[in-house]
Amino acid sequence: MTTGRLRYITTALLASAAVLYGCSGGQEEAVPAASADGAEAIGFRALPEAGVGVTRASAADFPNTTIGVTATYDDRQNDWTAYDDIQNQRATVADGTGDYYGFTWQTVKYWPADGAGLIFCAYSPHDSDSGGLLELDPNLRSLNITLAEDMPDVLYASGNAAFTSYNKTDGTADLGEFRHALSKLTVNVLSDDTVNPVVTLNTLSVTTARGSAVLDLLTDGDLRFWAGSDLTYGFLSNASMPLSATPYSETVYLFPGTEDYTDIDIVLNDSSYKYKATIPLSSVMVANADGTDSTVPVSLIRAATTTVNITVTGTSIQDPDDGIRLQGLLTDWDDKGNLEVTIN
Repeated sequence: MTTGRLRYITTALLASAAVLYGCSGGQEEAVPAASADGAEAIGFRALPEAGVGVTRASAADFPNTTIGVTATYDDRQNDWTAYDDIQNQRATVADGTGDYYGFTWQTVKYWPADGAGLIFCAYSPHDSDSGGLLELDPNLRSLNITLAEDMPDVLYASGNAAFTSYNKTDGTADLGEFRHALSKLTVNVLSDDTVNPVVTLNTLSVTTARGSAVLDLLTDGDLRFWAGSDLTYGFLSNASMPLSATPYSETVYLFPGTEDYTDIDIVLNDSSYKYKATIPLSSVMVANADGTDSTVPVSLIRAATTTVNITVTGTSIQDPDDGIRLQGLLTDWDDKGNLEVTIN
């Protein structure tokens, strides 16, 4: 699977070129390049990966508008509460200059004046901007995620397993990669030209028994699921939508690797009969290159979209075994999977 990357670098902010966005939104004030005692401010900028065709970075190209950043001392790697100046600090994504994206602290932060080394982790969006769907754990090293219909594209910084130490004398500090934490499922319902025009789509929903999880920010996407966290994405209920060759399409976020816990529910109607089916996602086979079905079931993969095409065939729905055809596809996200990040 091909993935795209964005490389993030942080530099000291110049007072003439940066602004600080407060919680009120809209009010701007200059960010000093250094504090009164000469401490160096920590700033952000982002460089897209070479060769991806980006000539000028825009904040609109980053999936979210904010990130959350936590730091700790390099000799306190098991205690992310030790450095109280950068604990789940909010930074705003901003347009950069030339090829660079920009990031601006909500409250400007400085390198430790005594030269102490820091290590970092981050995620996006900041939990205060998630509508209650994200919550950074008090340990500051794990993120509680609850899926919902208005789910943001959750990112996490990984790849810094060695926890390299950086301080104000270093040019850059490599945070690693900002990666998509979730998978996407797209469900298409369509018909071929043999379907009786009276057949309609009445109900469509996706249900998962893995609707909440804890993401370990210090590893490469380890998830721990909460018990009893069933979630239903309900798209249609008691509708009467005519079927056509143009798909009725819906896309949802799901946790990677949860295909065995995910079902698609569909109800079809004609003038005298109602057909109900619960389709386990793991029962859908991946399509071969020639369009035939393989014996490989679809799966939910981080930063990839799994597509299930439900094609209604025949003149009626009296014989559902012959009247429904399922086919699965796996594609990259349009917004790509990997974002590589550095901090200084």
